[in-house]
Amino acid sequence: MTLWVMAAAGVLLIADAAAWPYLGLVGGGMYLYFGGRGISARLTMTRRGLRIGTPESVRTGIIFLAVWGAMALITIVAAITALEN
Repeated sequence: MTLWVMAAAGVLLIADAAAWPYLGLVGGGMYLYFGGRGISARLTMTRRGLRIGTPESVRTGIIFLAVWGAMALITIVAAITALEN
């Protein structure tokens, strides 16, 4: 329910609307939080010996969450840059 903000920021960016950086900062923060929390949870469960899936599926999940976090960082930097101009 909360992840619509990043999509709205993307639509506003494409439409060249001035409000996109604000939604980009909020959405980027949420994506960064969820990606980091997901990676942290998977690593913690694996270290504690909990079986949460095959090693390949856990690795794939971590990769996708890292990409999610990278998208968030790129969006945050772009939004800050747009606000400074």
